[in-house]
Amino acid sequence: MSKILKNTTVSNISITDTGVVLLASPNTYTIPEQDYLLWAASSNIITQIGSGNVLVNDGSSDLSISEGSDLIKGIFPKELKLIGNTDLTKIGNLTDKLKVVDQDAIIVLNAIAAALGVTTAGIFIENEYQLSTTAETDIPSMTYTVPAGKAFLLTSFMGSYDNPATIHLRLRKQTGGVGAWNQLCRITLEVGGQGQSTIPLNFGNGIKIGVAGDKFKVTGEASVKNKGTIWSCFTGAEV
Repeated sequence: MSKILKNTTVSNISITDTGVVLLASPNTYTIPEQDYLLWAASSNIITQIGSGNVLVNDGSSDLSISEGSDLIKGIFPKELKLIGNTDLTKIGNLTDKLKVVDQDAIIVLNAIAAALGVTTAGIFIENEYQLSTTAETDIPSMTYTVPAGKAFLLTSFMGSYDNPATIHLRLRKQTGGVGAWNQLCRITLEVGGQGQSTIPLNFGNGIKIGVAGDKFKVTGEASVKNKGTIWSCFTGAEV
């Protein structure tokens, strides 16, 4: 927002406490940003604005005496004229909100994102489950299907276990949502989390492991010692 001063008279006006002379109409003077504090402390300019000899413009419209004085002092104007603001809403009440969304810009950015294929949605699948069988067990609520028109980037796979015995977790994939479940990756868990031989699998910005229709799930590998609470999580992005 600019701070432009318009001398409305036919004579030059000296703003003594700033050292600036405002030339007669129709000349204007734009206050440099580095001088904002100097002008905010000026009583001379406030007097001239109050008398109507100087008009303040914010770069898009002329302001009233009150608004102009506030702008020079560094106080945000109470009443704004916003591009596209067709309902004439004023800003100044505690519950008012500034309208800053540029719909044209959003449309353009969305089009660019779509063209580049970078439209994403974060995926976070996790659950905690009490093991009670020695057979390989699907961890409930951890099945994910890639939606139509999307691909899936895996960014991490991790888990923890509260029983003092090693257990293995598998991330499995069913291509197209039919047929066999194939193992993609496997982590080893010990009491309190990963064992020394295993760390959470992290894939940075992600690796593409699925397309529309593919399904994923997490299973606890079969073990005679399956007993205790297990937590698992995998994350990624739909693109």
